[in-house]
Amino acid sequence: MAEYKAGASAGLVLSPVICAVACPSVAEKKMEPELLNQLLKESGPLLLVSLLISVGCALLCGVIAARRRARWVYWSVMGFAFGPFALPFVFMAKPKPPKDATS
Repeated sequence: MAEYKAGASAGLVLSPVICAVACPSVAEKKMEPELLNQLLKESGPLLLVSLLISVGCALLCGVIAARRRARWVYWSVMGFAFGPFALPFVFMAKPKPPKDATS
């Protein structure tokens, strides 16, 4: 009885592989243009919101870094790339060393 259970679970694991080998037309089916257009149409608002959040975080990180006398361009890029995840780290940013006043 134990052999049967082991064989049954192995069959369940291999079934997607067997299906892909047995039905190559299903495995190789490419996305049609109309389906792709529908996907882009439906995901447009999500992309816009994501872009707005990234730009907002870039501005916020840049302002915080400038007030802390850190590299504001660097932190703006980090804010855009990582969004809200960059905000705690900008507060730990070390300020730039002061320039020599002897000129």
